[in-house]
Amino acid sequence: MSGLFGGGSHVTTRADKIASFQATTCDFGTPLAICYGTSKRGPNLINWQDFTAREIVTRTKTGKNSSSTSINYQYYTYLELALCEGTIAGIRRVWIGDQVYSSLGSSGVGFPLSLNPGNNPNPTAYMQSHHPSIAVGYRNMAYLYGFVFLGENAASVPSYQFEIQGLLRSTGDGTDANPADVIIDLLSRIGYAAYVDTDSFENYRRYCAGADLLISTPSDAFTNQKKCQEVIKEILTITNAYMFWSVDRFKVVPRDDRARGSWTPDTVVRYRLTPNEMAVQDNGSCILYERKDSSEVFNRFGVSFTNRANNYEVETVFYEDTDDILTSGLRTSSDFSAHWLHTTSRAVTVAEMQARINRTENVRYKFKLSWEFGLLEPGDLVMLTDPVIGLNNQLAMIESIDEDSQGLLSVTAIRRDASASGLSYQIDDPEYNIISYNAEPGDVETPLMITPPADLVTSASGVELWIGLHGQTAAWGGCNVYASTKDGAYEIYGRFNKSSNFGYTLTAVAAYEHTVDVHFSNVGTVEILEGSAADAENCLTDIWINGECMAYTGAELIGSNSYRLTGLIRGKYGTAILSHNIGEGFAMLDGSLFVVSLTKNLLGKMLYFKFTSANVFGNNLQELNDVDYYNHRVHLYDIPNVTNLTAVVTRNADTWDIALRWTAPDWTDYSSGRVSYKLSGASQWTYFGMATTETTITGIDTAGTYNISVATRDINGNYETEDDGTKITVTLST
Repeated sequence: MSGLFGGGSHVTTRADKIASFQATTCDFGTPLAICYGTSKRGPNLINWQDFTAREIVTRTKTGKNSSSTSINYQYYTYLELALCEGTIAGIRRVWIGDQVYSSLGSSGVGFPLSLNPGNNPNPTAYMQSHHPSIAVGYRNMAYLYGFVFLGENAASVPSYQFEIQGLLRSTGDGTDANPADVIIDLLSRIGYAAYVDTDSFENYRRYCAGADLLISTPSDAFTNQKKCQEVIKEILTITNAYMFWSVDRFKVVPRDDRARGSWTPDTVVRYRLTPNEMAVQDNGSCILYERKDSSEVFNRFGVSFTNRANNYEVETVFYEDTDDILTSGLRTSSDFSAHWLHTTSRAVTVAEMQARINRTENVRYKFKLSWEFGLLEPGDLVMLTDPVIGLNNQLAMIESIDEDSQGLLSVTAIRRDASASGLSYQIDDPEYNIISYNAEPGDVETPLMITPPADLVTSASGVELWIGLHGQTAAWGGCNVYASTKDGAYEIYGRFNKSSNFGYTLTAVAAYEHTVDVHFSNVGTVEILEGSAADAENCLTDIWINGECMAYTGAELIGSNSYRLTGLIRGKYGTAILSHNIGEGFAMLDGSLFVVSLTKNLLGKMLYFKFTSANVFGNNLQELNDVDYYNHRVHLYDIPNVTNLTAVVTRNADTWDIALRWTAPDWTDYSSGRVSYKLSGASQWTYFGMATTETTITGIDTAGTYNISVATRDINGNYETEDDGTKITVTLST
């Protein structure tokens, strides 16, 4: 119909009008960051006013008498965006979403934002003119403000990020700040500026500059409330330094042991500490040490940092110990977080430091000192000596000092490898006993095989073998014991983690004598009881010399690991009193021997043993094929014989009877006498039976000379051989 009357068509479209804008950068209670150096940071919306929608009308002719109208809305608002605490120098780059601009005034940023660098506490001109009743200024806070274009048919605050030229850049390289000055500034903000030790912080400042360990606040710092000490600790960890309270001052000491630029580490050794200066601890040594577990020994170290050259993206660099990787395989540590660093070269330096710490600071020593050494501080160098653990003039650096419940100084120190630093330390003796985690343990000393007397045997079978074991070197830390009935097919029997105290006799001793000189073949010093009659009575001074058990009542040190034992009580535990020559096996029966429980079926058989050694850390275990075997024929302890054996012969019509009597030994384990006989010259014995003290052999029908044996049998069923028993000879004649 419109065509009939000459009319036309007109279409109008209108976008939905938005009532308010969205902001993703408005967080209530978020801490106001402190921007040191140059860093990238998102702002926090702290004020907005005058959200405005402007109507944009667009008309378009669509035909001779037709048109369309499109109505859209552009949105604007006044914003104030907080950046950081303090006065900044300016803003360089700007990120809006994925777009990067060189400055605030660059084309594309939109309606320009203005910067209050933090030195003007007055409200902005816009707030004073438009909202004077609520206009406020911000003291000591850098922020941006302006009437911002939010978008057409969209009302969201753009995703802003700004590169801030912050505080203390002049202390570093003009871009990043020196960590020493950052820590001082943090202490000043909480009221501790007067307690900074000037000299130590100046040394730390030179160290950070020489090592090029300059920092800037990372974007994720201060996003949550955090204690000042936690921020300082993070910076100290990255720069490898200690900070502590000493003589009413905060002191800081670099841990590094390498020269960095013009900075050189401390090389003065404060004290030489020996057992004369240290308190003895529970295990008898003055120093306790702990080695880093093998699971914590790495050869590839990653450091995550914020790369300024890549728009402050978090990246990871790696430092690898290629020689160790070739020999031990790749072992990668967890990434070390160093987001305060913003260049690749500095992250590599920290990764190399982590590798060096992992390699050279892998042993910690703990010891106790009196308050005479109260001037010692973390970072000081000492020399440690403790013969009990084989430590001799070991260079170490104090890590921490506390006071224990007894009022002593409880000190922890870390090992320093003087040979690996390239430095010349001011010490009297340049030789160090560096503990090696993978030290060669060395072989066992030739083992001492002992068949114990019955009174000391505890196994149900009554058959045991005791073995004296210790190493040939100070690095020896125990061994695995393997056994076999032939030289081959070895099976592990157990693990031995002690050092037996054994050796050999230095003098001969006759059966009637009561003094003997002995020497311990142990590598370490062996200290024994001085001895007394009471000690001998209580079995505290029991010894074994080639089959005979004794106890001494006096001991005198006559040389290195050599003693004169006097007042010997001979023939203990039913062992025979014997004469002994120089060089016979000797051992302390002090519980340090390795006990092997055996079954009766092994009596008379040869056993073969192998001992694979490990070092004092339990590492570097020897291979079974690399060690020699030691053999031993299993036999019983010296079973005492019966005595006073007599025989009475009775002649029958065609046979003979032999009545036997004997006296049992004075021995609690005695069970019976095992009676056997044979014709003189015969090789085999004929078993007759067992009795306590008397029996009669009946029905012998062949004349001749007979050997009769009564062998002692114990309560475990073990007995002497016929040849070892008490014997008597009788002649049967027709």
